[in-house]
Amino acid sequence: MIVDTFLAKVTVKYRKRHSEFPEILLGENAKFDIHTDEGKVIANLYDMEKAKLNIGEQCEGSVSARWIGGMDKSFVEKTSLPILVIGEVIGEVTIHSCSVERTEE
Repeated sequence: MIVDTFLAKVTVKYRKRHSEFPEILLGENAKFDIHTDEGKVIANLYDMEKAKLNIGEQCEGSVSARWIGGMDKSFVEKTSLPILVIGEVIGEVTIHSCSVERTEE
């Protein structure tokens, strides 16, 4: 099975509270969804310069995601991604640099 690992340096922006779960804060090791043409992938935010963000704040950090079966190649060309948590966009990440590593598992 082919697995692509995506790693990126990003700026994380926290735009608004989740309507059903307003206590959710973006912070270290937060998980969020990436929707692609091939389905949904769970991504991790990590290595953020702030442990938690409040509404309207941003910080530098990293994102990692794993694609089972290979990554949608057009995804690598994107410069920003919405942060979807439990089906609702609460922020975005702007990608500064990224790499993709392909392995067989």
